[in-house]
Amino acid sequence: GEDGMDYLIRCGGCGNIHTSQFRTPKPTTVALTLSDGAESEKTELEVDADEVFTIGDEFEFGEALWRITRLETGGDEKLRSAGARDVQMIGATRCDLSRIKMTFTEGEHSTSATIEVAPDRMFQCGSMYTHEGERWRIRALHSGLGRTLYGKMQASKIRRIFLHKPMSEEDLEE
Repeated sequence: GEDGMDYLIRCGGCGNIHTSQFRTPKPTTVALTLSDGAESEKTELEVDADEVFTIGDEFEFGEALWRITRLETGGDEKLRSAGARDVQMIGATRCDLSRIKMTFTEGEHSTSATIEVAPDRMFQCGSMYTHEGERWRIRALHSGLGRTLYGKMQASKIRRIFLHKPMSEEDLEE
C-alpha cells in the first residue's frame, strides 16, 4: 500500500466513528535558481507536492541561507506565492552572506578579488579599506543598476566596489 495510516476517529458532534486516511504528500521536484552575488546556479529541490512557496520566505540549502525573490508558473502574473505543483522555477538570493567583487586599481594596473561580508555591512565612497594588509580608498560602489561616487551602500545591494591606491602618505592619514 501507500505510505500513511488509517485512523478510527469518533466525531465529537454526532458520536459516529469514521475511518480517516492520512497519506504523506508525494514528493515533487522544483527548479531552483540560486543567486549568490554575481554567480547564479541552477539546481533542483525535492519538496512535498503540497508545499507552498512565498516571496520573502527564507530556507537553508547547501550550507547557506536563501530568500525567495521570484516565482515562475508559466503565466504572466507576478505571484506572491505558489504551490509546488504549479511553480516551474523558484528564484532565490543568498541572504546570510553577500559576495562582492572588488577591483583594485594602482596606476594602470588593476586586480580583482571577491569578499564575503554580512549583508547589512555598509561601505562608503571615499572611506579607507584594508585588503590583505594594504590600504585602499573606495572610489565607487556599483549596485548593478549603476555606479555611484558618493554616499554609502549596504553590502547586499553592492555588486562591485572600485578601489584606488591612495596617492600619498597624507591620503593614508585621512
